Amino acid sequence: MLIIVLIALPLLFAWYQSYKRDHFSCDATATIIGENIVYEMLTHFTFENGKGVYTSLGQLHEKGKPELNTNNHFTFKYWHQDDNIIMISTESSGVENLFGQYFPQTPDFFLYRERGISLQVERENASSYLFSYDGTPLFYCMQAKQK
Repeated sequence: MLIIVLIALPLLFAWYQSYKRDHFSCDATATIIGENIVYEMLTHFTFENGKGVYTSLGQLHEKGKPELNTNNHFTFKYWHQDDNIIMISTESSGVENLFGQYFPQTPDFFLYRERGISLQVERENASSYLFSYDGTPLFYCMQAKQK
């Protein structure tokens, strides 16, 4: 019995680590500051066995103009390749005109259907993930509470 337990424990641990890699959600906040604008947003990512959801709520403050609220929500598919996670959007976001005007450097993945992005997503500790591009940190994402 002891031999069976000793064989099963590492296999269970490996399965659990693999499961956590493809079953998590996290939240991040970001503030983008421009010459005459400030954009604050809250984002939520969900990764569930090859399918994902991205949601963001934001407020655009432009000097001399009323505050503008944004809502960006779309689904995506993803897979792991080496140390990267490849994500392909399956829907358009609906905010492409706004972001094209204020943030032309926004990756197409966040705006248009069937556009991709390749990121590294590393578990930093028990409650957070680091999203990076080509070794450059982009943002931290705090693990969302499980429902």
